[in-house]
Amino acid sequence: MQIARPSPAVAAALARSTTAAAKIAKSHPVAHSVAGRARTWRRRSLPVLVVDGFISACATIPYSVVALALRVLMAQLFFIAGQTMISGPRIPIEFQDLFRTSLVLPFEVRASTFDMFMTQYAALPLPPVVAAYMASYAAFVLPVLLVLGLATRAAAIGLLVMTAMIYLVMPSALLTALIFWAAILLVLISQGPGVFSLDHVIAKLMRH
Repeated sequence: MQIARPSPAVAAALARSTTAAAKIAKSHPVAHSVAGRARTWRRRSLPVLVVDGFISACATIPYSVVALALRVLMAQLFFIAGQTMISGPRIPIEFQDLFRTSLVLPFEVRASTFDMFMTQYAALPLPPVVAAYMASYAAFVLPVLLVLGLATRAAAIGLLVMTAMIYLVMPSALLTALIFWAAILLVLISQGPGVFSLDHVIAKLMRH
């Protein structure tokens, strides 16, 4: 029994419909990619799905939250150290009954700070008196800028320079603390302060 062949008109119509379907598939990459992901999803094993789900959950953490935590962490480290290098009026800071501390305003550099830079930090490529002034006031101003997110990258670079100064006189501290400080500061320098910062507000206002 011989199967009847379609007429030339029918064959041409079928060819046109096939071509049109191929064009539609190419013009809708979203549908094509969704179908491809669905096929790939079915082929994946359970461990792969668990790992992918965990990575996706971690990716939901906003960078701005991470950046704020890193900024506060580094600011606290340098600010507390800087408070021991200066002397001046002490301002109490209280938040109800949950938080009590005090703040020393940088009116002058302590004599012990000059002694420290003349002995422990004598190897720095700066005169000890100049280095003492720069480090003392930088340890007060730069952490404040870092918390506010104002000139964040410049503040982080300044603190990175101070970290390098500490390394020059105490190279043994590299693997205990300094390398972690440097890594955190480099993240802030490369990625910026995030949304929760004055830098972001200023940039947004300047765009308008």
